[in-house]
Amino acid sequence: MGDARGVRVAEALSTRPDAGEAVAEVADVLLERLGRHPDALLVFMTPHHHGAGGLVLRRLQRRLSPDAVVGGTFSGVIGGGREVEREPGLAVWGVHLPGTRLQSFHLALGGGGSVVRGWPDVDHTASVVLLPDSYSFPVEPFLDSIHERRPDLPSIVGGMLSGADRAGGNLLFTEDGLHDSGAVGLVLQGGCRLQPLVAAGCRPFGPALRVTRSEHNLVYELGGRPAFEGLSELLAELDDSSRRSFMRAPHVGVRPAGSPLEAGDFLVRGVMGVDPEDGAIALSEQIETGALLRFQMCDHRAADEQMRNLLGMANSYHDEVHGALLFCCGARGRNLFRTPDHDVATMREFWPGLPVAGAFVDGELGPQAGRPGLHGLTATMGLLVPSEG
Repeated sequence: MGDARGVRVAEALSTRPDAGEAVAEVADVLLERLGRHPDALLVFMTPHHHGAGGLVLRRLQRRLSPDAVVGGTFSGVIGGGREVEREPGLAVWGVHLPGTRLQSFHLALGGGGSVVRGWPDVDHTASVVLLPDSYSFPVEPFLDSIHERRPDLPSIVGGMLSGADRAGGNLLFTEDGLHDSGAVGLVLQGGCRLQPLVAAGCRPFGPALRVTRSEHNLVYELGGRPAFEGLSELLAELDDSSRRSFMRAPHVGVRPAGSPLEAGDFLVRGVMGVDPEDGAIALSEQIETGALLRFQMCDHRAADEQMRNLLGMANSYHDEVHGALLFCCGARGRNLFRTPDHDVATMREFWPGLPVAGAFVDGELGPQAGRPGLHGLTATMGLLVPSEG
């Protein structure tokens, strides 16, 4: 439990399939470690508890009396030093942060889907945890819009809800009630902040290439040549093991049109397919002509090395880390590392006993080239540290 200058942080996990028993178990742990009246609770639950979301919210409020509550449904949850995949899970992260203002919010679309209502009026001195529903909330256009209107954005960490495969299937909530659409979040401003970290899960290969012809999510030309032709040449240069790694889960890194060819951060996106006849490569989302593209392969060794390097630098820089939030792509976990609990266990190697909670998500929110971005195949973390100054 984090405890410095009155700061208290705790997390609890239950894998009980009965929601009533699960919430009782986590509430008992949080009461012991955190006490009543925490400033905020972040709640991550698997779809097994979807129908009991109201019960979970009411009982947490009754047992703990938190000022703010934010949560939602996810395919897997993280807490208690574990990453719970493909089984029931309820993970709760609670904080008592003297000198820090905490405020929950719910974002909803209005104006025929063209206006987002509910965004708090905060600047770069704040930190925001954002949990959007991918079926009902256009997170990338939203982030682009607020960045254009207000460049001094707060740091944003979080992830897309992943507890459903259809619109309306996810559950979101704040202390005020339940929602089936939009996004929920939490603002921290004052004595503590969330330091965002993004650890990639892919290894790039080949050079960065300019997209010279595209339509919607189809890339037809790279550097003036058929895209499939360029990919085939790059694959021919790889050894058999690397070629198989790419073919098992092909991905690309993307940077916006106008980006220089020099090294920089890429947002990882999936490759949905290729068409040798017309030379096209289909991506998981729209890409514009002029963007930069670099092919990427999933690699558990590179993912482990990148995470350890990142955490090592953070550990040397931050004297105090009270707790952390962890948002992992659903393709990580056992899928990538073949062993359980890799990411949360690695964090606790650097900070033993650190209260860490979070979820497996459908897209990870964290910084990219100095602005908030939606990532893939990453582990995005928010370290709770004292505010500078």
